[in-house]
Amino acid sequence: MSYAPFHQMAKDAKTPAGYVNTFRDLNASCSANTYLGLHTLSSYDTVGCSQWCDNTTLCTAFNIYVERDPSLNPTKPDATTDAFCPNPSSITNYKCTLWGSGVDAASANNFGGYRLDFAVVITGSNGYAKTNNTTPPSQPGWSEPTPCHGGAIDRPSCFVGSDFFPGPYDPSVCASYAKSQTAYNKKHADSKGKYSPCNMFNAYMVKKNGRPLGTYCSLYNEDMDTGKYASFKGSWSGKDYYGLESSWTYTLQNQLKGDVEKDD
Repeated sequence: MSYAPFHQMAKDAKTPAGYVNTFRDLNASCSANTYLGLHTLSSYDTVGCSQWCDNTTLCTAFNIYVERDPSLNPTKPDATTDAFCPNPSSITNYKCTLWGSGVDAASANNFGGYRLDFAVVITGSNGYAKTNNTTPPSQPGWSEPTPCHGGAIDRPSCFVGSDFFPGPYDPSVCASYAKSQTAYNKKHADSKGKYSPCNMFNAYMVKKNGRPLGTYCSLYNEDMDTGKYASFKGSWSGKDYYGLESSWTYTLQNQLKGDVEKDD
């Protein structure tokens, strides 16, 4: 952690094309629900790490850092071994973790820890994200996604339902949820055959105090103007702030009328 060249690597690191640098030279790596994988690099290579992200489904950010690791597995005698090596010599690893969300300093809260007597520590930790210029994948049967520009849809009169799915940002879970909710509502139509279909859904990443949690899906029975109705920016719950990012809407290509006979 006191080795100056590691800090200089982080400070001088190139920001790959299409990404923005969200934090630089911290002594902690990211920890969140949106983890997609880890790659050990041969050098502090931000471009190489970005290529892993670009070739990984749902990846929109990465964290690159230097980690002090044990050269041998720290061991003390127990029922399975007589080996005694609680504090082996250290090696340096350059690590690249991939994330299905943005990354920022709020999610960099893994400071390492002890493996028996060996201290694992982290330094030179940089974050890079492309959430602001990444269009999420198309969903079969739905229009191309429309950006909500930092807000989420807030129109109670058209609301059909909502659900939360922990993990990387993934609008496909919202598309599946919308389909199943529409089928359920149709099956339980009123005596006149009327029900509430999902004709549009809003998928966005929920963040608690800056840390990404998962995909939130809100369903609506009609298409609407995101510029007018994407007015929800986040809210407080006690001492916790719930914000959002990557908010997009999808509109059903063949709009449903909410009438069992007409929609059959």
